[in-house]
This record gives sequence, structure tokens and C-alpha cells, in this order.
Amino acid sequence: ESITFVMNVGIVQPGTQSNLQLLDKEKFILKHIIQKKIFLRPKDEMGVILMGSDSSTSDSITGLDNAQELCNMQIGNWNLIKSIEKLQPTNQICSWMDAIYAAVEYIKHECVDKCERKIILLSSFTEEENVVDVFQAEDIIEILNSEAISLIAIGERALHDIDEDSQTPSEALLMNVLQQINGQYLTFDHAMSDVRFYKRPSTKPLLWRCLMELGELCIPIAGISKMPSEMKLPEMILMGKTSTSNTPDKEVPIKNVVQWMDNNKTIHTEEDIIRGYVYGGKAIPVSDEAKKAMTPKNNEKSYKIHGFTKRENIPMEYWLSDGSYVIIPANEAASAPFYSLVQAMVDKNVVAIVEKIYRANTEANMVALFPSVDIENEPWCLIEIGLPFERDYGAIAQKPLKGVMNQLSQEQDNAIDDLLKSLELPDAADDDTISSSEKYLPGYMPDPGTQHMWDVLTVRALNPDKPLPPIADDLLNLLEQPEFIKAKCKPVTERIKNLFFLEKKKPLRKRKTQEDDNKQSDANDDAPMTFKEEQRDTGNNDVDDISDLCSFNFDDIVTRISGYPCCLMDGLRAGKTKTEDPTVQSTRRRRVARINSRVRLSWLYLDTLLSPTDETGRACRILHSVNLTTRQRVTNRISSVALLVVVQCGDIMRKSIVFDKNTPDVFYCPQHKPIGFEKMLVKARPLSRLCQFEGRPIPEDYKSDCYNDVDETEYACKEKYRIMMRLHPPGSNTPYNGTRLSKFLAFDKDLPYARKKNQV
Repeated sequence: ESITFVMNVGIVQPGTQSNLQLLDKEKFILKHIIQKKIFLRPKDEMGVILMGSDSSTSDSITGLDNAQELCNMQIGNWNLIKSIEKLQPTNQICSWMDAIYAAVEYIKHECVDKCERKIILLSSFTEEENVVDVFQAEDIIEILNSEAISLIAIGERALHDIDEDSQTPSEALLMNVLQQINGQYLTFDHAMSDVRFYKRPSTKPLLWRCLMELGELCIPIAGISKMPSEMKLPEMILMGKTSTSNTPDKEVPIKNVVQWMDNNKTIHTEEDIIRGYVYGGKAIPVSDEAKKAMTPKNNEKSYKIHGFTKRENIPMEYWLSDGSYVIIPANEAASAPFYSLVQAMVDKNVVAIVEKIYRANTEANMVALFPSVDIENEPWCLIEIGLPFERDYGAIAQKPLKGVMNQLSQEQDNAIDDLLKSLELPDAADDDTISSSEKYLPGYMPDPGTQHMWDVLTVRALNPDKPLPPIADDLLNLLEQPEFIKAKCKPVTERIKNLFFLEKKKPLRKRKTQEDDNKQSDANDDAPMTFKEEQRDTGNNDVDDISDLCSFNFDDIVTRISGYPCCLMDGLRAGKTKTEDPTVQSTRRRRVARINSRVRLSWLYLDTLLSPTDETGRACRILHSVNLTTRQRVTNRISSVALLVVVQCGDIMRKSIVFDKNTPDVFYCPQHKPIGFEKMLVKARPLSRLCQFEGRPIPEDYKSDCYNDVDETEYACKEKYRIMMRLHPPGSNTPYNGTRLSKFLAFDKDLPYARKKNQV
């Protein structure tokens, strides 16, 4: 495309002053058109003719002194914009008729290649009648048609809305010429608003042709993409400065070097790389041969109708494609059967379900055809919209709103309907008073983000040293709600405020920290639980809440009890006899008995004692009070008490270890700490890693078998090794696969949370 701008920088009548405002409008239009050409159509050429030029150049192409070219025909560039910005008004007289002849001579000289030629004429069109009478409309039309030049005129007044009697002689001549050559006339305001925003350049659509199969009937059709792909922004090139002896401080583009690196930081070449997929943490390579084998080989280009369904069966939530196609008959012979099908679909209120194969040896897609009739300025056609497969619907499925709608009263429901109606935009046919700039028609609204990007690039190119400007006000206005919509919504929103009440919900009580829980449980150990607390104790089945598991040295307890019977006897004498009810246990212990090895051995709480077997030989648990009135009685029971402690400690040890069926290589075991108790997650496979540091300090950075940040200690390592040896003694046939080990673990009734967590 070749465009010649004819802009007025002088005057058209003698004795008048130059119009500076008119010149600024002309500069605005030219600058934005050239910017669009630079970004969107960089191969288009442009030239500028100045009406009223005061240049005294003798070798002008136009041959006129008052209408000379600013530059030669050239592609859009920033220097041309800078030269236009420097133009100043003059007092030279020139008419637009002379400028048209000068522009035609300029095009003959500059435009050699075959291209679309245009003249954009910008003036006030206020020439005197005696000047206009010199020129004939037929001569101007003939010279424009001989060179196949189209004319676009931009003036100050809207001539289409003015009668011929109210037009000046210059305006009447202009409109006569434009009507004969199918030219176009715009006002400055309309042209400025039109060139301000970057729009997708108009291109001729590429038709997709195929045969639409309906049983044995085949109708030739053509598909046109209704919403073409969006215009992409230019790619940014990173530049860097280099300093060498030959070229100091030279800007060079920064290139990205692609490298393939594995987990071991080893760099591989592209020839060694095989593309693939990762499923379940496992890489599955797919070679080029496998990809070719996976692609369909027998699919042919087709457009087959499988059936029809009611229109309400295809709601908007099933529309999945990025764009849509307009299906029309491919030729005149196919019009009769095609439009008969469209009419039948309208009468039956149905939608066609079609299997579409866009190209041979490609996957098939399912689409729906919606009939479109009786729309102004649009032909009868079928609108194609893609449909999802069952596997794709889960990503777009919406939650049903019936439950929410049933909670609304009739007045609230009507208020929501009125709000939606007030937000509807009027059509141009229904409301002509609303200007076209306020209508949100498809494809009309420009993208504010893209517009701002073009503006920033323009400012950076013209003023590289100045800071970038903020977002322009006209771009921000695109995001504002129209005033007539605000006026319609205001009374409805007031009704909604009165009908709907928002209650502020208090946030749920946050869980206390572990320290607060330990303090609370230590203070209330002896307090009996209420019924609600007991329910909460047994109902909360989260294993992660077990923070106070037992920590003790098993061998140390046996040695101290067997070696110091006197201390035990004296402690039992001095201490009070206590019998605890099971409800006295702390809610945070989850009914797991706690034995503190740091408590003085001068007193003990004996929760349970083994009674002698009854006549049936069945061992039963009974609750006894320990009566320590005589030394002899205690001495006789020292061995029984020691055995009892050993049995209970072993039971506690087993309760402290919980196996997970789903993750058999993980178990929970107690972690020894100076204060309190700690739960620790340990990997139990392989066993050698649990005891590799036994007898020597653990390295500070060793955390390979721990998932928490608790430092490993030598004592903890020994304890883990001892636990594993007790559960899996050497030579035993007890597989570590998460199955029930009733021989070593507590019963399910002792671990109420184990059953619901898939644990034993």
C-alpha cells in the first residue's frame, strides 16, 4: 500500500491567518497513521505533500511552488514523524484542487511498483467561489481514475448531515468528486478517535472448504473464521554493550544459549535428548517414530453431521473452542439445500452435532452448528462452536446454583433479575442516541494493555532519554462503566443493599501451640474430663496431633527398679495411695499412658494391676488401691511390680509406634529430648541407615532419614536401632510391609484413631 498525505500548512483565502489548531489535528492524524504502519505494516510506503509550503526548492517533483513534497516516498520511520512534528504554519495560499494535481504527479514519479494507491487529503475546504470555478469535477475524477488512486478527505464539518445549499462551493465540489470515485469523507474528530487505537489490519479471510455430509446428502460448504487470532506484540530483543579495542561500547543483541542439564549437572547435546512425558514421577520417553505412530493415519478431511438435539441441551457452559466459524454454502448450486437445512433447524429449534476433521491425518473434533437468521446486515448461516469431550468437561464444569437460588426470597430473586437487565447494553438499532464509542460490540473494543504497549514503544523511540509516561486517560476511560449504565443500575443496587445483609462470621478459634497445650495438660492432669471433652478426645482422630509420646530408657528403668527396692518401698510409704479413673487421662495424650523417666522413683502411680486368673483361667483387668501398711507386703510384691513396669513400658513402646498401610516404609517413633516429648518421622528402610552412626556423634548436616528439623542425637539413633531390632529380630520372618503385627503392636481397641486412618 502506498499513501500520500496532503496536509494544509498555509491558508486557503487571502487576508486570513493560518489555523494552528487545524495543523495540530493534522499532525496528530499523520503521526498515529505512520506509527501504525511502523508496527503493523512495515512494508507500506508513505509520502507527504505540503499545501502552502514556503520552500523555494526549484527541483520539486510536483512542479508547484506552493505545494511541495516534504520527503520522498519511503517506508514508515521515526525520522519522518520527527520531521512532521517540526512543521510550522505559513501564510502561503494553496487550494486542495492544486494539491490533488501535485499529489498525482508525485505518485507517478515515486510509485513504480504495482500497489494500492491512496491520497489522504486534510484541509478546511473553505476556498472562495472564484477559485473553485476554475476547476471541474470531471477533470479531477479523470486524473484520479487514470492512475487508480482512491481519495479519502478529512474536514472540519460533517458534510453528510448538511444540505447541499448549506455547503460551501469547495465542499460541494469535494463531495461531488467523492461520490463519483466512491471516496470517503471523515471529520477530524472522527478520524482522530479512529487512528488513536491500534486495530487489527483488515485481511481477506481464507475459506475452509469441505463437504457437509448428512446421511447420503452432501452439501459443499465454506467456513470463515469469525474471530481470527489476536495481533501479537513485537518480540523484544535484549541488547548489551561490549567494549573492545576496535568497537568500544557497541550494542550487541544478547543471545540465549539452550543447554540440557540433568540432576547431576551434566550438560547434554540436543542429539542425546529424547522428548517424553512424566507420569507418577517416572519419565516415559517418546521418540519421533513413536509420535508418528500415535498420529492418525486413516483420517480424511470431513464434516459429518451425526444428529440433532434441542438447542437448550447445548448451554453456553459446553462451548469450549477459542473462536467460531461461520458456515455458508460454497457456491450458488449449494444454496438451495443449505438454506433449506437452516430453515428446518430454525423451525424445529434444534442444533446439529458434527464430527469435524480439519485436515487429513489429524484428530477429530466435535462441534455444534447453531442456525443464524434474520440478523441485520448478516446473511443466513450456521455458526460453528466447539464442544468438549467428557474428559475435558471436568475443567470447565460449573457448580449448580439451584441450592443457592432456593434460599432467595421472591423479592430478592426479582432484584437480581432487575440488576442483570439494567446492566444490558442497548443495541444501535434500539437506541440511536448512544454514540458508537460507548458500545461494546464484538471486535470494537481495543485492548488497553496492547494500546499502552504501543504508546510506550513510541515514546521510547522518539524520546529515548525521557521517562516512560503513565497510562493515558483515554485508555483508562475504556475500562470505566458508561454513564447511562451507572444511572440505570443505581436504584437497583440500592434495593439490593436493603434486601441482602452480610453477616460477619467470626473466625474459628486457632489451635494453640504445642507449648500451650503441654502447659494446659500438665495443669489439668488430675481434673476429670467432661462428657464433651471425652467425646472430643475419642472423636478427633488425627494422628499428627499426638505430640506427647513416651520417651524413656527401657534398660534404665529395669535396672533402677531391681537395684533399689528400698527406695521404692520408702517412696510408697510416704506417698499417698491413688486410684485414677480412665477419664483422668489428658486429652492431648489420646489415652496413651505417660511415664516420665525423670520423675523421682520415690513415688509411682499404678494405673492397672494384673489380677490372679479366675476359675475359668481368664485373665481380667481390675482396678486396685495399693495398700502399703507393712514393709513385708511391699517386699513380697517387688518382683511383681518390676514385672508390671516392664510389661507396661513394652506396651507403651508398642503404642508409640504406628504403621501406615499406605506408606509401609514410614513409621512414628519417640524422639528423646531433654524436656517434654517429641514425635519424629523416620524412614525405616534400609535398616543400616538407622544405626550407621551408633556409638559415635551424628554429623550436623545429617538429616537424610528425618523429615523434620529436629537435630539427630546419638541417643535417638540408638533408640531407633533398638526399636527396629525388637520389631524385626535377626532371622525373624516378620516382613515390614505394613500388615498387622499383633504380636508386637497394641490392639485396635487401644488405638481408636488407627482404624479410621488406615493404620494398625
